[in-house]
Amino acid sequence: MITSLANPRIRLALSLHTRRGRQRTGAFLLEGTRLVTEALRATTPQLVLHSADFAQRQRRHRHLLDTLRRAGAEVREVSLGVLSAVSDTVTPPGIAAIVPEVRLDPDENAVPLVLLLDGISDPGNAGAILRVAAASGVTEVLAARGCVDLWSPKVVRAAAGAHFQVPVRQGMEWLALGERLAAVPARWLADPRGGVAYWAPDWTQPAVVVVSSEAQGASAEAVQLTDGQAVTVPMASGRSLDSLNVGVAAGIILFEALRQRTASGEAKASSADVRAEVNSERRGRSE
Repeated sequence: MITSLANPRIRLALSLHTRRGRQRTGAFLLEGTRLVTEALRATTPQLVLHSADFAQRQRRHRHLLDTLRRAGAEVREVSLGVLSAVSDTVTPPGIAAIVPEVRLDPDENAVPLVLLLDGISDPGNAGAILRVAAASGVTEVLAARGCVDLWSPKVVRAAAGAHFQVPVRQGMEWLALGERLAAVPARWLADPRGGVAYWAPDWTQPAVVVVSSEAQGASAEAVQLTDGQAVTVPMASGRSLDSLNVGVAAGIILFEALRQRTASGEAKASSADVRAEVNSERRGRSE
């Protein structure tokens, strides 16, 4: 059992509470059974730390530890004091892991739906946005320089495993973003002040959605990138709010894109079935 904070493994884990430490090691820290299980589906954790009672609580915990060992992860029992120091939560969940930063690639067969983060600084909002992106079929999440570190413990916890399901790139310069997204003509800025209703664009086509900080609003670079094309979430008649929470607004827009893409896919499948049936009938008549 590891009981000292001076242990090299524990010092490594503690360093991942800082952005510099994560950048230096190319790894990040996550906690809890669910996140460790999600991580294991995408990669092999470098190091897993757990309390003695974690392995004793439930059979599924022991099974998880055994699975991690078989996958090649180093699994070490630590004292409650050490785990509390490593943990980013008030009540440590009993297990934490050091995981190499995951580099997923966008699905080349999917119609691009890129989510661009502009000045998002709140970890909870960033994590919620990543969670929505994964659930709504976003093909890639890009974060401009100045956003919160998307691999920080608070963002990772709020994202609930989204890092292992959708490609994430951060710290990008606007010039590089412009070059990367030049081939996507439909670039929309989510703007609470006005724009076309979120259901108006044709989301079945390649598209970019830019969401910005609630406090600061869209940057000049974001406005320039989208050529002033804005999409908004209309509010009920007579209701007035400065803005919706950025995570809520992103969810509304992105799930409309998913709805349109799902409906389009079902329509195409139905049309293909009809054509196949007609062709079959024609072949029958000719015979």
